[in-house]
Amino acid sequence: MSRHPSDNPVKSREQSIAEQYVRFVMSEAVPRAMTLDEVKMASSKDKTIQKAIEFVRTGQWFKIKNITDLEIDIEELQALRSISGELVTYGDTILLRDNRILLFNREPVTKLPQVHKPNITNKQMDENARQNDESEKCKMKKQFDERNHAKPSNIEIGNYVLRKTDRKENKLTPAYEPNPYNVINKKGSMITVTNGEKVVTRNSSKFKKVNRPPIRTATDEIEEQFENICDTIPSNIQDQPPSSGTEQQSTTPQQSERPVRQKHVPKYLEDYVPWVEAPQGMKVLGFLCLLAALVTVFVKLFVVKDKPVLKWVVVGCLVVGAVLILIGVCLFAGKSVDVITENLHFAFAFAIIGAMLAIAAAVLLCLDKSF
Repeated sequence: MSRHPSDNPVKSREQSIAEQYVRFVMSEAVPRAMTLDEVKMASSKDKTIQKAIEFVRTGQWFKIKNITDLEIDIEELQALRSISGELVTYGDTILLRDNRILLFNREPVTKLPQVHKPNITNKQMDENARQNDESEKCKMKKQFDERNHAKPSNIEIGNYVLRKTDRKENKLTPAYEPNPYNVINKKGSMITVTNGEKVVTRNSSKFKKVNRPPIRTATDEIEEQFENICDTIPSNIQDQPPSSGTEQQSTTPQQSERPVRQKHVPKYLEDYVPWVEAPQGMKVLGFLCLLAALVTVFVKLFVVKDKPVLKWVVVGCLVVGAVLILIGVCLFAGKSVDVITENLHFAFAFAIIGAMLAIAAAVLLCLDKSF
């Protein structure tokens, strides 16, 4: 769109709509108490607006720094330069921004919709921004302190503190360094301490207040060195006078000062008898052999009838099972005389009868030639 009304006939629909929009703005943006001629006259008397119109036409905004006329507001021209893409001229005397007329360094109220800005200077806006920022920071600090249960530090200048270990090498590393530091400066929550060799500045949460350590004198150091030397001398040399010859070594065995744990048998093993496992194992093996013989008989009768080897497998299982059961009964009967007081006659009788029946079955299978 051209920035000036064109006298040539409209060449396209877009240009026609643009020109109609500019004329509409000119007719509707005029204040109610002023006519268009009065606006043109007032704009022609304002050197700042005339200079802005010239720059809009030529695009030479860089010439602002060469202006020496005191009646021209340089700051207003700089502000108009930042929005130069939104400025349009109507004729030679009127400057438009979108749908508003720029006049006398103000934007007049018109029939067109617009947003009213409060009359606040940049200095007031900066002050309001600082106050809002400070208020929000105070709110965030309060919420952070409440969430972390923060408390005011009671460390003052001259106190002795322990410094928290920055990095632990292993699990045995103490949380605080053993050597105390002296507080030499405090600024807010930051504390500066020294131990005579280095100066450290950290947050107050990195220190723990302790009582003042005792002042060591030269006499105390001499006494400590003497005690260390005495500790290195063996006790037998301190107690006995010096004598020529070989030193007698003490042969008295040193008793261990560590307590010895008394071992007790658990309650569930009080009735446990070690030798019972052997008879139980014999009986279990005998039962498995008899079970194998029974399975083999069913296989020989119903599955594989032409295998004579299975007959002797059955006979072997019966004999081995009977022998194992008898051995288990004999072992248990010989060991349980002095230990078990219960009456086990029926158990022994049934076990022996079972073993004898197995042997009898084996003999019968040997005599039976049809099996």
